[in-house]
Amino acid sequence: MRDGAIDLEIGTVKTTAPEIRTRLLFRDRYIGVCRKGHPILDADAMDAATYAAADHVAASRPTPVDAALAALGLKRKIMMTVAGYTHAMQVARHSDLLAIIPHSCLGNAFIPDHAAANGLRSFELPVQTPAFNVSAIWHPRLDRDPAHVWLRNEILALCQTAYP
Repeated sequence: MRDGAIDLEIGTVKTTAPEIRTRLLFRDRYIGVCRKGHPILDADAMDAATYAAADHVAASRPTPVDAALAALGLKRKIMMTVAGYTHAMQVARHSDLLAIIPHSCLGNAFIPDHAAANGLRSFELPVQTPAFNVSAIWHPRLDRDPAHVWLRNEILALCQTAYP
């Protein structure tokens, strides 16, 4: 961003550096997904040990789920690591691997039940993890740029409608 190679990022903010500006777009949380008909869905109540013992696909981005499991003395059995959440969803859809994704990946006001329509079932994780902010992030030199202001406002409006 300092070099001007990136004008706007949508994601989680990992710094409070003064050379960036942020605007909260929506709050999100992690959820589990698997293919429709996965045997783990038959369990009356999935506990942390059953969840951790299952085979998993992991997105390369870290999540607090592993820390929550470690606090219980558990570790996920990760069979494959992929580049991102959409890849993890595709692997889970075509295998017996479980995936962790942001809840926003399931669908939104414009495309409700997107994941279910594509062969995935979601489930609540058996450990508590904190919600997180998804924000627009930019360099202050673009604060008053008319095109950038317009883009940020359009993205905010879209997110407020899609993830009320």
